[in-house]
Amino acid sequence: AGDSEEKFYEILNEAVLEEYRDGKTYLEYAKEYGLELLLDFLALKDMATEAGEAVSEEERTAELEELDSQIDTMLEYYATAYNVSTRDELMQLLVGVNVNDYKPVYIDQLFVSEYANEVIEEMEPEDEALKAFYEKNPDDYRIVTIRHISKSLLDEEGNALSETEQAEVLRLMEALQSKLENGDSAEALVMGYSDSSDASYSAGLLDLQKSSASIAQEVIDWAFAQNEIGAISLIKTDSSYELVIIEGLTNYSESSGTVASSTYTSTETVVASVTSAYKNEAFDESVQAYVAEHNLTLTDVQSEVVDQVAEEFLTYDGEAAEEE
Repeated sequence: AGDSEEKFYEILNEAVLEEYRDGKTYLEYAKEYGLELLLDFLALKDMATEAGEAVSEEERTAELEELDSQIDTMLEYYATAYNVSTRDELMQLLVGVNVNDYKPVYIDQLFVSEYANEVIEEMEPEDEALKAFYEKNPDDYRIVTIRHISKSLLDEEGNALSETEQAEVLRLMEALQSKLENGDSAEALVMGYSDSSDASYSAGLLDLQKSSASIAQEVIDWAFAQNEIGAISLIKTDSSYELVIIEGLTNYSESSGTVASSTYTSTETVVASVTSAYKNEAFDESVQAYVAEHNLTLTDVQSEVVDQVAEEFLTYDGEAAEEE
């Protein structure tokens, strides 16, 4: 944002001092969250060590050789763009420390990640526990399949249509809704009228999860409030009218209606998502329990380092900018 690096930093500093939630600014929240992640990381390292996990010298040597190779490759491609000529200069830009200072942290990251993945992989939750976990927030995991007819409210230059033109679009969409409600083929109407690119390759059929970004949020909100095949709604978004019909519903135990992709939309897909989320949450809880049991806290020095990192990240260096 902005027409200069200095302006960018000005806007960035203003943005992070705005309130995020609960009276905290974005900067305060980010620093607190960073400290939480750091504490969890240190706890995990202790847990892995107590479990007898270790990185052998052979593994350490191989990983560090691979790291050096990756840094050399990045340096080859980005030296000119970043105006750097050495590994240390590149790593200072990327992670804020020289290569040899980064290497122990890199090994610790691999060590902790490998331990975490092994523990999560070995978990075998009971089906009843998974069902109960799903039922707490089913919309986080279930899949709703829609078919939609889309008519744009923008012209070819991306400008909003006039009120008269928008009214014409609305009349057309209301007529199409009437046809749908009277039993006309949804697929044929999509192929005949929809502006959306998915009209040609899936006849407007989309499998949606609550976090989908493939269609306007207004459509997702409506779709996930539905529990019946055949429900129909005409929805106005910022850029289009969307005539939407519910074609399929897939939850933890059953799937009904039509889905866009039978490969990725099934009860097995939902169960796999629930299982992954359940295991990750159970693992996080075990880390928090370890922190509480051992009364782990960050040292003042570690907290000061986070403050220093935040300050340096948000500070505009005018001299460095002029040199570039």
